[in-house]
Amino acid sequence: MDHDASLIDSEVLAAWCEAGVSCWDLDSGIGFGGRLWTSLGLDGERFSIADWFRRIHPDDQLKVRAEYDRIVREEEGRGFAQYRFFGYDGEEHWIESDWTLIPASDEHSGRRIAALDRDITVDRAREQELLLAKDSAERSAYEADILRRAGAVVSSTLDVDHILTLILDQMQTVVPYDTASVQLLHDGYLEIVGGAGWDNIDEVKGLRFPYPGNMPNVDVIQRSMPLRFNNVVQDYPHFAEVAHAQHISAWIGVPLMVRGKSIGVLTFDSAQEGAFTSDHLRLAAAFAEHVSVALANAQLFEETEHLAMTDSLTGLLSRRAFFMNARAFFEHARRYGHEMAILMMDLDHFKRLNDEYGHSAGDEALVAVAETIRETLRDSDIVGRYGGEEFIALLPETQLPEASVIAERVRKAVSEVELSFTVDSPTISIGVSVFDAKTDASLKEIIDHSDRACYLAKSTGRNRVAPVEV
Repeated sequence: MDHDASLIDSEVLAAWCEAGVSCWDLDSGIGFGGRLWTSLGLDGERFSIADWFRRIHPDDQLKVRAEYDRIVREEEGRGFAQYRFFGYDGEEHWIESDWTLIPASDEHSGRRIAALDRDITVDRAREQELLLAKDSAERSAYEADILRRAGAVVSSTLDVDHILTLILDQMQTVVPYDTASVQLLHDGYLEIVGGAGWDNIDEVKGLRFPYPGNMPNVDVIQRSMPLRFNNVVQDYPHFAEVAHAQHISAWIGVPLMVRGKSIGVLTFDSAQEGAFTSDHLRLAAAFAEHVSVALANAQLFEETEHLAMTDSLTGLLSRRAFFMNARAFFEHARRYGHEMAILMMDLDHFKRLNDEYGHSAGDEALVAVAETIRETLRDSDIVGRYGGEEFIALLPETQLPEASVIAERVRKAVSEVELSFTVDSPTISIGVSVFDAKTDASLKEIIDHSDRACYLAKSTGRNRVAPVEV
């Protein structure tokens, strides 16, 4: 069928095209397109329904096809649709189409569809701007009220647990979290001191996380800025090993600041990936300011500051801090059947070094060796000063062969340390033991095995690694 002759009179066709009307034959899917379609890159003189449909936005094709098929099935169908359409340059346009089914007039002409189409992109944009402005105004008023009530809560009591509970409960009305926590920074670890949404908050409160370490909460503190992750485990794989955190996917962390210093982190968790938006992050940060004020008013920061857990000379975890962290790692390894390694490290000939060069030289050697150990070990490992010239490290998820390789790497790095008072580099002897979940060994027994292995390394020549099976 020749569409120029059969569809419509040529003079009428020209008028319809100018008015934005299109018309096509249902059997062939060919006809003429109005000026709108010509401006968007379709062939106005030989308008193809197939070409037109391919350019509709994929998310709108189903609804447009359904409406189109509906009117085709009817004898005198009318249809209407608003949809997105890609122009010849790939730019997205909103189109409004009003379709009318024209029945066959005689046996020589088939059924046709006439369509009045117009570009409503500008109208849609204006509608969207109005909706966004309205939503923004309503949201700002709502958030201001939430913050005002949070401020009132903060000033209502000096009981820290009560303050945290009230604020976190109110936070649920703005940030749809599953669980949330407040973590305070001590020397060597972050500790959960309050939270909401957990089945048993008593099991969560008191949990400690090594600091520094490869965790998102550490980054929040180090960067002193809020962070948001759609799936936190993808960015921090070790996060999946944290006790009571297996449900967490989306995550928000905001720093708690007191007198310009980061003292901890306020965290919000969701099991739904991508659950949090930038608005949630902004509002969480505003609430964190109130939490910080509450903590400062209750003097929690001053009360916990004396629990300094960092060795003052080397900057490593103190012996007490190491054991507090190690017990958490050990319980996690035993509960989930994971392995972990202990390295006991002893600086060789330290007494002779002190006697020959003095205690300030000994301090320099301890600081240099501690720094080398810390830099050589992995971010997930924890290391502390065990006492005197002894150091200790815990390596999570590590079997004996891998632990021995890491220990050898530490030994070699220490042997290359340069000291200001001598041309000789220090050396270190290292004992290695590994916890196997199949055994019932205690943390103390594993450390004792490492200590005996270290003694073996020293007694057989020093400056060597001695692994031992538990």
